[in-house]
Amino acid sequence: MLQRWKPAYGALTGYIESNPSIKIEPAVTVIPPDVRTCFYTAFDEAREAFIREYYYQELAAAEILSREYTLAAGDLTSLLDIQPEIQLNARLKWLMDDPLNGLMRLIYTPLFNLLKGKLDEEEFFKTCHLEFNSVFKDLYGKGYNLWVILALAQLLEPSGLMWVPQKEPNAINSLKELYKQGARIEPVPDITGTSLLTFEPGTWDTFIVPDFMFYSAKLDKYVAIRRSLPVNTDEPYLVAKQKTAEREWLSFGQLSRVFNLTNHWPDILIYCDEKLQNLNLIADYQHMLRPELAIDTFTRNSSFSSEQVERVRSHQQYLKPFNGTIVVYQEDIPDEAIRAFSPDEPVNTLSPEAGSAFSSSQEENHGTQTTGEAPAVTVPAIASMTSRGFDRQLLNQVVSHLI
Repeated sequence: MLQRWKPAYGALTGYIESNPSIKIEPAVTVIPPDVRTCFYTAFDEAREAFIREYYYQELAAAEILSREYTLAAGDLTSLLDIQPEIQLNARLKWLMDDPLNGLMRLIYTPLFNLLKGKLDEEEFFKTCHLEFNSVFKDLYGKGYNLWVILALAQLLEPSGLMWVPQKEPNAINSLKELYKQGARIEPVPDITGTSLLTFEPGTWDTFIVPDFMFYSAKLDKYVAIRRSLPVNTDEPYLVAKQKTAEREWLSFGQLSRVFNLTNHWPDILIYCDEKLQNLNLIADYQHMLRPELAIDTFTRNSSFSSEQVERVRSHQQYLKPFNGTIVVYQEDIPDEAIRAFSPDEPVNTLSPEAGSAFSSSQEENHGTQTTGEAPAVTVPAIASMTSRGFDRQLLNQVVSHLI
């Protein structure tokens, strides 16, 4: 293997030693303007060398993900005739736009701590390894999840991008100062057209609404898509003044006790309806809209475990998506997953006594909502599929579950 890190790090420390005006100590960092440019050039070259020598596999995977995301984003924004730039969380955007830059940022602080003597070389390597095991895996997973969303939206033949705007931060702070959570009833903001697709999470949600909506020519229905819901205990804060009576609602209070930091919500929720106004709200303080489809995604970095099985089953059990739950693997479906989610296994039905999350019941044809005890509900079996890397056409298997 080509040795990159040692020479680059030696050049960095050598530059510091040859310029006494630079002081990088445990409690002091001084890099004068006249040497700053050359210092950061050497600093960045050391970071790049470290990534290319020790994390070349992660870099290669991130570069493929970035390329496929860029292609999918370009195709979707062109199809919808909207702004080409999609808003993302800053860390995810760094990785998607420039994988090398995104990965180099993960070792910015550890490298400074090595120079300051806060870490020895062994501790530096250990810290970087922990960063890549947690932060990189999380970012890569979110990036793949985002690619699935963009590819699915394109396959659904979309037009007319829409969203539901939330309150501004100053209005949110006023609400929190004046009212207890769940004490205030307000109308859900109106659905409006937009030319910007955004996945940048707000700091706080008064209601939980779709990430975006569009009309699907493929389904001849409106579609609303939402990524994993927040697990903050003060979200959503308000009770909706009006909720559609044409769809089924679950108890959000019960669901928020099931889904948390250790047992996450589904990675993707999909809702479909012939009436756009039925899709403006996913959840308020009291209730959550029953989805058409729940999707969980697993990347090449995911290891199969019993915890994963139970998490997916909990999505099926408590959210009861009308069209079932789909597990999308980036690579081959693990044999254990095939056995765990076999279509031959009995379909899980749950009565109220067994802990149903339903607050009301309806017929499967989305008929008139009724109140009272919820009967056992039959839902399709959990389905597993693979995208074989980034083959968008294979996601038509997901689309077929919505038709």
